[in-house]
Amino acid sequence: MASVEYGNLPTWVSAIGTTGALLINALLLRKALNERSEALQEKRQDQASKVSAWTDGQARSILVRNGSEAVVDNCFIDMWYKKSGAPPGDPAITPVELHVGTIPPMTTREVEIPWEEPLQWALTGIVFRDAKGRYWTRGKSDGLKENRPPWETSRSKRFKAWLKSVIPWRRSRKAIDLSEILRAGRPT
Repeated sequence: MASVEYGNLPTWVSAIGTTGALLINALLLRKALNERSEALQEKRQDQASKVSAWTDGQARSILVRNGSEAVVDNCFIDMWYKKSGAPPGDPAITPVELHVGTIPPMTTREVEIPWEEPLQWALTGIVFRDAKGRYWTRGKSDGLKENRPPWETSRSKRFKAWLKSVIPWRRSRKAIDLSEILRAGRPT
């Protein structure tokens, strides 16, 4: 039988060292790219993070503040209201959008509630367009989000959304076969 030669110790140490250096460089590159991505996202959100809306205690108005150095336009306030005379537990909540319009830089605008009768109401968020034409939503529960048009989303996200619309997820996964998936994609 022929013997197998495994090389010498310096060659092995060199190979292990080179592999380790490559792994460390890959990790450092990934960290640098993540930091750069976060910095770009913060820069992108700079103006939008300075726009907010709030209620002033028991007053019948909503205050909208543009604390940035650029104009914010196409601004809407999202809210809901319910008549005060409605019985308790009545689910008759009506969502409403109030148009605010353009807000100059470094100003606060007061928006009066347009209803005279006593109502229960709450502010749920604000939608606006920044100076670069990007639409943003600041919700009471989910914070600041950019509203990107569908064509700006990645192909993988669009494919996953399409896949969810095509595959009948309501059934168990064992019951789904290829013919059902193909039939679901075709109009009947």
